[in-house]
Amino acid sequence: MLGIGGEFPILRCSRCGTTAEFDADPALPEAWHIRFRHCNSDPRYFYVALHFDKAGWLTGQQALTISTDGYIQRQRVQQAQSGDLSWLQPEQIPEDERAGQPYLSLKGTSLREPVGTGILGLGSGSTVLDSGKLFVTGDMLYLDGQRQVWKYPFDVIKDIRYSDQAWTVTVEQGDRAVSMQGTNLPDQIDVQLIATVIEALWRKYLAGPQSQ
Repeated sequence: MLGIGGEFPILRCSRCGTTAEFDADPALPEAWHIRFRHCNSDPRYFYVALHFDKAGWLTGQQALTISTDGYIQRQRVQQAQSGDLSWLQPEQIPEDERAGQPYLSLKGTSLREPVGTGILGLGSGSTVLDSGKLFVTGDMLYLDGQRQVWKYPFDVIKDIRYSDQAWTVTVEQGDRAVSMQGTNLPDQIDVQLIATVIEALWRKYLAGPQSQ
């Protein structure tokens, strides 16, 4: 049985201040376990904090896998923030070549319209208009919904953000504002990286041809 706080040595990262309990058997040095008590909430450590914070006891292999994935994700975020999206592998939008080649394809995207306040509140304060797969090109958000196809050029984007649970892009045409939202899915990049890539594409578009 793994013990509780006070029975194990506490490790503290000298770089980010994250603390964790460590359990290892000298007779089985490879069979160690770790439980994180506090994770740095800085955006640089978003991925690992999200996975470590409430994970409980992890095997050494589980912890190393999350740490490695977190390092790769952090590098991707930094690349996207600097405008380098060469690591993405664009795919073709089915049956609509005019829409351009997307940098991201995101399933499980919902289109929501605010009801009163709470446009950015996932599942509250909004009405779901449609849902489907979102394609993000260099100048457009293209939602292949269950009801219809929704196209929003980058000109109408008003806000891009993410939380622990979801990414949100708000667009506004005339006096109507709607938001596209998606959550963390196991076979997609995480919400922080999604929001960062969309923002990088948006800013590149706003900068004009000289940024191409």
